[in-house]
Amino acid sequence: MCPCDLSRHIVCGYHAQPIEELYAELRELESREQDLVGAEGDRLRVVRGRFQRHGLAAEIVIHRIKTREREQANAE
Repeated sequence: MCPCDLSRHIVCGYHAQPIEELYAELRELESREQDLVGAEGDRLRVVRGRFQRHGLAAEIVIHRIKTREREQANAE
């Protein structure tokens, strides 16, 4: 598991990439998963593995993103 400090869980210094940014990249890659070949397919596996190592911090970020998306949908 990533040694992220949960009080700073939005930015992961261990992986030097904001978890929210990593999640966005993962969602984008997964949306095209059927079309990925070669290096892009490898990239999906790497991103998925990095994201899973964030454990609880990643779950908190996903919850915040989904809550924000629901609030935006309700506002529209």
